[in-house]
Amino acid sequence: MIQSQQLPVLDLPTTADEGAGFGVLETERGCLPLTAMDVRTQVTGLWCRTRLEQTFRNASAEPIEATYVFPLPDRAAVHRCVLLVGDRRVEGVLKERAAARAAYDGAIAAGHRAAIAEEDRSGVFSLRAGNIPAGETVRVEFEMVGPLEIDEGEATWRFPLVVAPRYVAGRPLDGGPVGRGWGIDTHQVPDASRVTPPVLLPGFPNPVALSLEITLDPAGLEPSAGAWRDGMACSLHGVVSEEGPPWTVRLQPGERLDRDFLLRFPVLGSEIVGGAQLAWADDAGPGTLAVTLAPDLPDTSEQTLPRDVVVLLDRSGSMEGWKMVAARRAAGRLVDSLGDADRFAVIAFDSVVEVEQEGLQAATDRNRFQAIRWLGQLEARGGTEMHEPLVQAAGWLAGGRSGQEQSEPIIVLVTDGQVAGEDVLLQTLHGVAGDRMPRVFAVGIDQAVNAGFLRRLTDLGQGACELVESEDRLDEVMDRIAERINPPRLKNLTLEVDGVAWDRQSLVPSRLPDLFAGRPLTILGRHSGTDGPVRVRVEGQRGDGSSWKAELVATPGDADVLRSAWGRHRVRELEDRFVVEQLAGDPEPLQAEIIKVSLESGVLSRFTAFVAIDETETIDADAAPVPIMQPVERVAGWTHSMPAMCCDMEMSYCDFEERDSFVERFSRAPSSLLQNLQNVSRDGIGFTVSGLLEELESHAAAKDPAKWLRGWLKGLKGLMKSLRQLHHPLVGRIESFYEQTRVFQKWLRHRKAATGPFVSMEEWADRAREQLGQLDSSDEDDEEHDLETDDRFWAQQLV
Repeated sequence: MIQSQQLPVLDLPTTADEGAGFGVLETERGCLPLTAMDVRTQVTGLWCRTRLEQTFRNASAEPIEATYVFPLPDRAAVHRCVLLVGDRRVEGVLKERAAARAAYDGAIAAGHRAAIAEEDRSGVFSLRAGNIPAGETVRVEFEMVGPLEIDEGEATWRFPLVVAPRYVAGRPLDGGPVGRGWGIDTHQVPDASRVTPPVLLPGFPNPVALSLEITLDPAGLEPSAGAWRDGMACSLHGVVSEEGPPWTVRLQPGERLDRDFLLRFPVLGSEIVGGAQLAWADDAGPGTLAVTLAPDLPDTSEQTLPRDVVVLLDRSGSMEGWKMVAARRAAGRLVDSLGDADRFAVIAFDSVVEVEQEGLQAATDRNRFQAIRWLGQLEARGGTEMHEPLVQAAGWLAGGRSGQEQSEPIIVLVTDGQVAGEDVLLQTLHGVAGDRMPRVFAVGIDQAVNAGFLRRLTDLGQGACELVESEDRLDEVMDRIAERINPPRLKNLTLEVDGVAWDRQSLVPSRLPDLFAGRPLTILGRHSGTDGPVRVRVEGQRGDGSSWKAELVATPGDADVLRSAWGRHRVRELEDRFVVEQLAGDPEPLQAEIIKVSLESGVLSRFTAFVAIDETETIDADAAPVPIMQPVERVAGWTHSMPAMCCDMEMSYCDFEERDSFVERFSRAPSSLLQNLQNVSRDGIGFTVSGLLEELESHAAAKDPAKWLRGWLKGLKGLMKSLRQLHHPLVGRIESFYEQTRVFQKWLRHRKAATGPFVSMEEWADRAREQLGQLDSSDEDDEEHDLETDDRFWAQQLV
């Protein structure tokens, strides 16, 4: 009999506020389609193989099409998708995305069961399972491989379980939505409605039975007398077998899909100084070589190059609660770690940007103290408008220092990363920074952090990403965060391979990054060798300028794991290149290359999809299945009111909470929007709106429109302050319009771009009348906002 012991649970924050936002869902019948999720992972050495099975049941009286938006590890390679109908296994076929969608739509129209899986973001996927008959169950199985995260002698296996609500920036697009989520498609996020699933209200019974099992096999890493097992801790309640290796960790029943699952265990640094694994070429294609570097190097740098550091602090509404406290502490610790030769700036952003002081300043004791004191008074509010602070930070760093003095430009972003417009932000940083790309570091703070975006951003800036799920964890990694902005231990890396014909163009990363203390680097590439010894030589430069060399002998590795891992890393790098370069030229060659690599390696990408079609029987070719979008859990630890969810989702077979009951429950939330609405006096707001509208009519006579607009913005800023204090429901719209107007005013003054947010002052004035008119009409006769009749407000308003 195998004995087991209880694992210590990581100390994570709990949700302090049971309030919710407009449009979140509640049902008493428990008829949501996703009923079970089973995760099985095998960790062997530094690689993980995972099988995920999702079970969908149709509890209605007619066929349905279930849509589920779910996360997966952002660096995992999804290489298999299977539709299971009873005892039948229907293998999914990886196709170009348009062809896969056409095949799926055709199968549904013909009355066949079918499933299609697509990647919408790095780490965010969508699944549609159609023509599920009444009362029946289907399962969808995924297989994936990926690397184990190692940092400072500690291994982490992270499996995300929920896609958190993400801020959608930009102007709404005309036409219908492309998905069934609550997000409104905009010019910055044209697929927002695909990646914003509805959210269940607090208190809803656990709708999904979660089972999770991880098998840990050191595979030659020398477990050091049970160090792996004895040092294990996880974010959910689990037990580990006493006998091993290998050891098995099982999750206890009853856990919810409301946070990332984390399993941590110690790995001694000497165990993974470096290694190379090789799979030979065969009929399936070229061979694959994986090189892992994690040398235990002392810090030999004298740090002669001063640093210019800009700290960007996300203070948006999703950061409310423990996350805001942790973010302030992290930013303050970074500022306090700077030396007298460094310069720094601190920028806080939500729907607007605030700075502690304009431009970079010397990191004197006085300046650092004042900055930390300023950070201490920041509170969470507003939306996550990350575009402007990135532009401002890159602009301050682009000029460098005067004269011949050089400096290291660095951006440190402290955020939960909950934004939907990831591609636009990567384009922004790449476009503004130009040849002087700053080194970018990120501190991701959340229990369901957007790790995919933060890693893409730091990869672009040749930096590193730290993920923090609690204040206690922040205490553990604070020194590590400060260490990250110091010079790397190795730079200017080169790699040579003897014994096989090495394809240098296949190398990923194609630009070998610098190596930081305690963080291994994995390099993958293809070769055409079929036999013989293979040696790998790696050279680099230490911080003090001295040379460093290592020679590794390649050992046999798992061909399927290495091939899939190379495919995922290659696809991800090409996708990021596609994003940042598509504005500068023709993106079609890169897109074609992504599709080619994806199909040849069998790994899912943003331009391909898995489609599985069961043609053994016809359900009902004359009736379209009822579309159902699976709601997701509210993220554990979130305390702010949830964003609005779109009500028009054709989910009639589920019970939405009655509006009267919804209003009553919502008003009980201490920080809820409705409670504040019911106690608001709008006399002051009405006076401000009237004044702004009256002044607006003088814009045509202004000799200097940019100067006139700057003065008008001061009045709008005062209005925003009043709206925030009253928690007015339209504050988000006014803040967004304020930001657009600021950008337009800058464009009028400099006209460096071809066009601004508005074509002319007349177009801007029409938009201003529209925005202010909504406030003016809502305050007419000092009546409260009519929540019962304003369907547009219920369907579209964002908190």
